[in-house]
Amino acid sequence: MASIVTNLARVLAAACLAASMATSVAGIGVAGEAAGTMAQAQSTSDNASKAAEAAFPAADVSDALAKAADAARQVADCENTFLSLVAGGGSYGDQLVAETKKMKQLFSATDQDMCVTWFGGGLKDGHSCTWTATKDGQYQQDGTVRVTWLGTDADGTVLAYAQADYDPRSKVFDNGSFDYTEYASTLMKVNADASN
Repeated sequence: MASIVTNLARVLAAACLAASMATSVAGIGVAGEAAGTMAQAQSTSDNASKAAEAAFPAADVSDALAKAADAARQVADCENTFLSLVAGGGSYGDQLVAETKKMKQLFSATDQDMCVTWFGGGLKDGHSCTWTATKDGQYQQDGTVRVTWLGTDADGTVLAYAQADYDPRSKVFDNGSFDYTEYASTLMKVNADASN
């Protein structure tokens, strides 16, 4: 029972993070709206978690969360390697092919478009992006785990984000998406060069 409570607490924390991230990404500064969004996300997360727990044993939930966290870390490592290769310049073709191959093994056949650098290359001098998977995935009613990655700069500002569903049965991610924040668009060399 303790693991169910622990997992529920993780899901709630992830929902609060997602609501907070959505609020900050959208630039909404009104406290009442943010509190309402977080309360709605928490309520939705509570209902989904209760339904998922009723359908799946706690051991299955814990196992799925652990597998998703490991796979999410591997994806973040690939993304960071992509960025270090591109930033280092020079000849990196073979290494880039190897990292892309790793990513392709982590995503479903229908989600291979996620096997690219999501964001972080081509930033103005002095800026960089590091990808990390958030600590807690959200266990869903269908047995998949929703995972979120954040691309942040050195001071922790979110520049970009990505999400996908991990299926512990097939051991791949699916339904992936990624985007970057408005602030991040101001750091891109292409936009900076165009405004000069």
